[in-house]
Amino acid sequence: YVSGVGSLGRDLAACSKWESLKEIEKGKWYRWNIDTPYYEATTRLRVAAAVEDLAASSGPGGSEEAVVGVFDIASEEEWSKLRRGLEGRRDDHEAVETKVVLACLSDPKQSLEKEEDEGGWLSKCYDWCLENGFEYVEASVGSEELDESLTLYGDKQGVSRLVEVLHCHRWPGQTLKERQVRHHHQGEEEEEEEEAP
Repeated sequence: YVSGVGSLGRDLAACSKWESLKEIEKGKWYRWNIDTPYYEATTRLRVAAAVEDLAASSGPGGSEEAVVGVFDIASEEEWSKLRRGLEGRRDDHEAVETKVVLACLSDPKQSLEKEEDEGGWLSKCYDWCLENGFEYVEASVGSEELDESLTLYGDKQGVSRLVEVLHCHRWPGQTLKERQVRHHHQGEEEEEEEEAP
């Protein structure tokens, strides 16, 4: 199960990358069908307005497999509220393997990479994520063009990075797909190697 937390969580969950989720209501669980080149899995996604809303809610029939905290990168207050909430549930999150803090921006100038003060609150947010096992990701839910162009210290960002992180998780009950057929030239190279004495 995936728990998404934050005031922008609904917009995140409803954006085009979440193909099977078109309309999201906070507090309800929604089925998410994951289909990658390597496996298929079905899990559930819950969006909460605040961490406190998750307090009485592990997923139906099981505990959380992933937690995604979402905040507006323009609001230090929103980050502080999210941080306090996540710290308050530290024991619950210790066993969670996949943890992400998603900073939503509307302008590339808001990025951590553009922060002039190295000791600024956004740098401290990044450090907190490192210390607490959360991956820090920047994304834009308002502009797909901006979202797809985002990088941080040379690494790809955006909602696609979040989805990539979630796809890398080993979901309970996932079904592996048969190996994809290799490219023709790769197959020829393998045959040549087998024929060599």
